[in-house]
Amino acid sequence: MLISRTSNRIRSWGITIHPRPDERHITRSDVYELSEFLKSKEGVEFNIEGYPSREFLDLVLSINPSQCTLVPDGPSQLTSDHGWKVKQHQELLVAVLDEIHDAGIRSSLFLDPLPSLVDEVAGVGANRIELYTEEYASSFGSAVQEQVLRSYADTAARASELGIGINAGHDLDLANLEKFSRFQISLKYQ
Repeated sequence: MLISRTSNRIRSWGITIHPRPDERHITRSDVYELSEFLKSKEGVEFNIEGYPSREFLDLVLSINPSQCTLVPDGPSQLTSDHGWKVKQHQELLVAVLDEIHDAGIRSSLFLDPLPSLVDEVAGVGANRIELYTEEYASSFGSAVQEQVLRSYADTAARASELGIGINAGHDLDLANLEKFSRFQISLKYQ
């Protein structure tokens, strides 16, 4: 809560949390407390991300955040390390996205930086994508940085063409953010 209050004081646009089944980062009671706190903060978006298990979806639906980002992490996975293989999980994603949208919640899918995947995202009906940026962060300052950055720019451009909103996150920091942000992607820091 201290971080959320500080973020609000410095006029953060939003708060993203990733409650995991083992509650190692944030507990269910923290989620409810944060939700109540943010209801009084006009213009601050609340994004909850996680694997779309029934338990996770029930939590999301009970607090009705601004956005729900679906991440393909298994219950025991330590951290996110890849985006959705959308075609492979199409049936699950369509059903879950319908449920999220029916509750009036904006949806996002965690995605690797491949422009072809954005067309698949459009096919399942997600409102936004969150680009998984670990590859960019790992390449920062290296000889391949510009090539890697181009894959993000191309993916963001395709999303914009299709009317799909864009977020980015994972391993972004003050050192590597400036170069990445030139693509005018709506960023969040993780």
